[in-house]
Amino acid sequence: MGGVSKKSSSTRCNTFLIDLDRKAKDKYDSLPAKSILKHPDSFVSQRIVYLEAEVLALYKLSSERNKDIQEFFTTLVKLDIPGIYCFISKNRSPGGAGGAPGGSSVNMKRRFNRHQNNLNSKVDRSSQANPKFYNFVRKYGWESLEFGCLLETKDYLVMFSGFDLSPEEISLLKILTQLDLLITEQYFLDSVPPGGMQRAHCARAPLRFISKYIPSSRNQRVCHLKYKYIFNILLFYK
Repeated sequence: MGGVSKKSSSTRCNTFLIDLDRKAKDKYDSLPAKSILKHPDSFVSQRIVYLEAEVLALYKLSSERNKDIQEFFTTLVKLDIPGIYCFISKNRSPGGAGGAPGGSSVNMKRRFNRHQNNLNSKVDRSSQANPKFYNFVRKYGWESLEFGCLLETKDYLVMFSGFDLSPEEISLLKILTQLDLLITEQYFLDSVPPGGMQRAHCARAPLRFISKYIPSSRNQRVCHLKYKYIFNILLFYK
């Protein structure tokens, strides 16, 4: 069965991000002028015009190309926050599980719990969501790994938690949180040295979310597996 080229993968990912960014801008433009998110001092009024490079600069990633993934890794006490997570073996070698499995989530602790549940699931699509990683854990145990954070990203809803927000404002803040996660996750996937972070697929996303971005050919199942990491985040916003 045919595969998908790296160029094709990058193009489709970029298409998704462009569409999501456009959706955020459209929602921002449709907000009333008196919206707190449009106030000149609101960070959202600045963030809405950022390009991808400016988002990476916001998280101080612009000058970190080819930095070893272990230099980013930290075990935070509080992990129920948005960010880029990663599993690293306790001897600090990322290669044992086929690279350092990781990804992005609006709640990194919840994502860790989902991986644990998947490992014990009797449903194939969960227990085999990431066979190489899960087989490693079955062989060596969770105790052989450390779960930690490569980057904490902004939770725009928390930033405006003290305000009485409209549904449209809440929707915009969720999209901005998604965008920051996806852009910074792609940085780690593209920029860390070989053997660094690998996608730790965790759940199959409903096809209705991704049918727009994958070919309608017999390669659909392959493409589904390849791109579903983008849509794990969207599951939390249904």
